[in-house]
Amino acid sequence: MLAKPLTPFQEMAEERITMLATEVGKSVSRREILESEAHFYDKEPQTYVKLWIEGVQIWIFDNEASFEGLSDNRGFERDDFDSDEALLDGLISALRREWQPDQRLRP
Repeated sequence: MLAKPLTPFQEMAEERITMLATEVGKSVSRREILESEAHFYDKEPQTYVKLWIEGVQIWIFDNEASFEGLSDNRGFERDDFDSDEALLDGLISALRREWQPDQRLRP
């Protein structure tokens, strides 16, 4: 049994990532819902989503998301953005550049 159910942010992030993947011709090859036990970070276990999409691993926590790809590794924390939507916009833009390298040259 998981520590906590997924948050609205996690659900929204997973939906937007999946939509982007479909848009660029990719698909989720693996999805896990896991529990972290980083007691130095959180006193209680935290539920998170881990996705694998064609060479990219993505982690979605309750207030942050990160990915590790072939050409970029990025983390996005809620404290660095004005809203959840702004965080997700940054994440989606970075993932788009990862999956569509020709987009890196565009502003």
